[in-house]
Amino acid sequence: MSQNPKRLLAAGIAAAIALFGLIAAPSAQAAPTSCDGVWVVVQADEENPGTITIDCATEYGSGVAALTSAGSTYGESGGFVNQIDGLPTDPDFGTNGGYYWSYFHATV
Repeated sequence: MSQNPKRLLAAGIAAAIALFGLIAAPSAQAAPTSCDGVWVVVQADEENPGTITIDCATEYGSGVAALTSAGSTYGESGGFVNQIDGLPTDPDFGTNGGYYWSYFHATV
């Protein structure tokens, strides 16, 4: 997984489907063909679509529940998620050069 400072987390039913259609790359993980829940899309390197993982979360009462159900890990500090799948490696925004990730959701 790249250590590029830009991280992107896109989670949600329609958002994942839209992203998969817009960011097709030969090296990207193949998406499951159906999902009885919500799609969770994690793109570790915004500039490299090949870093996308797409998984289905069957438990999704919150963003953290969806991440965990889809197989991702997260770190938190002060009640805020500050890492997804170990990135950024230094989760302190004040000392890591301003590296962060984003979270999105959408309805069908």
